[in-house]
Amino acid sequence: MNEMQTLLSDTVTRLFTDRVTTDLRESAEKGQWPAKLWQDVEEGGLTLTPIPDATWGTHLADGSIALGTLVDLVRRQIGIWGERQQ
Repeated sequence: MNEMQTLLSDTVTRLFTDRVTTDLRESAEKGQWPAKLWQDVEEGGLTLTPIPDATWGTHLADGSIALGTLVDLVRRQIGIWGERQQ
């Protein structure tokens, strides 16, 4: 991983470790929007598009943003992350 990827990974891990509980994950899976978590994600700058370097290529998030499915991507990633933490 390059420095940017490591920083992003560390930030997301800290944020989700601190904020994602079993109750939050289960309610998100039932369709309840995790508003406070999303606010924290936005405040952490994680919804902003980084400036890619020449080695990035196309990523899942790029395609998801282009298709307008970022919210679904985030919801799925929270669920997967929560499952792996148990």
